[in-house]
Amino acid sequence: MSIINKNKIKKISINSVLLAMGLIFSYIDYLLPIKFLSFGIKIGLSNIIIILSIFLVGKKSAFLIGLLKVIIMSIIFGNFIYFCLSLFPFLTSFITMCIIYDNFLLKYKNDKTIFIMSIPAAILHNLTQVFIIAIITKNHYLFRVIPLFIIEGAVSGCVIAGVTVFIFRFLCKSLKSKQFI
Repeated sequence: MSIINKNKIKKISINSVLLAMGLIFSYIDYLLPIKFLSFGIKIGLSNIIIILSIFLVGKKSAFLIGLLKVIIMSIIFGNFIYFCLSLFPFLTSFITMCIIYDNFLLKYKNDKTIFIMSIPAAILHNLTQVFIIAIITKNHYLFRVIPLFIIEGAVSGCVIAGVTVFIFRFLCKSLKSKQFI
């Protein structure tokens, strides 16, 4: 088997494992009724996998993993509204993470990079969901809860970043590669 084929197989395998982990984390998040200060906000465990994917396999693969996760979870557990409440927040948070990754990664190669990526992405994820729900329900009063969703996004982003840093450090040690963080 040639080196090119081995590299492709390795890349497909890593992406498949990350997608499977993202689906498992999404399912756990779906099952656990962990709610913060307001109604229905989940912690977003699968975002750990998206952040790890950006660092481990790159933005393109991370995007495909996230998109497939949204599609598969929508088919299994949701409907069109579930799909919209997953896809558009994923897109806004992913774009946010990529912009931050591109602008801060070269300057700060430490734990702060993951926190700087995770917190704004979580906040924008929540705000996008509020906006979509307001459009669907035609209820502009939902915008009154935006400060609450910002706080919840910041808390969720911190928790997800902390867990991601822990997992990333463990992976770097396990794989005996150069530690990024």
